[in-house]
Amino acid sequence: IRVKAYLMMNFPGETEEDRKLTVEWLREAQPDKFTLSVFTALPGSAIAGQVKTVTPWYYLDDDGDFNEYRAQLHEVLGR
Repeated sequence: IRVKAYLMMNFPGETEEDRKLTVEWLREAQPDKFTLSVFTALPGSAIAGQVKTVTPWYYLDDDGDFNEYRAQLHEVLGR
């Protein structure tokens, strides 16, 4: 049986410790594949000002067009 994990990050209130725990879980669980989605608030929405946009393990490219957000993940699982 192959296992795939679906995760979402960058929620308002998420801490650096939360992110580290997510990485730890991925390393321990060792899913065959994983998808990591980044919560992105619509520009101008009430929640937009609450979102932090940079964490140590991803780079978010914002060229000004909401439809063009792209996340580039670095190797997390160490394999």
